[in-house]
Amino acid sequence: MAYLKLEILVPVLVLSLPILARAQASYLLQDGINRAPTAALVIPNSSGIAGPPSVSNPLVVGAMPQAVTFASCSGTIAATNVPQLVTAANALRHYLVIDNTSAAQMEMGLSTSVTSTNGLPLYANGGGYEWAAVVPTNAMYVVGTAGSQYVCWQG
Repeated sequence: MAYLKLEILVPVLVLSLPILARAQASYLLQDGINRAPTAALVIPNSSGIAGPPSVSNPLVVGAMPQAVTFASCSGTIAATNVPQLVTAANALRHYLVIDNTSAAQMEMGLSTSVTSTNGLPLYANGGGYEWAAVVPTNAMYVVGTAGSQYVCWQG
């Protein structure tokens, strides 16, 4: 009878080895120990334990899209070297882009103290800035040469 049990146990053990190896690899990943290469995607859950993405352990790949309405804040410099308001402060702003479409350099700043030498440069013929993830909600001003145009969109 002992011999018969051995015959039954041996195939079970042989068949169980791949399952045991997968369970061990999964256990290592769950404990955050990276000793064996794996193709599985694991991320820390709220408890700090690595596990596969699931409803209770979501995989976040970026910010959630937000519905925004875009509005133009484009304009033309009215007076040379005089700070001009591009867009007022807006605590609900989620996107902002400002581009210099003129042949002369402009400077951009957050207050009326911006000058042609102390602002962020908006280089001629397409120089600009775009904010999509961390967006300034301050008022924005530009200084440049009268008649120079800029393109601005916010949402």
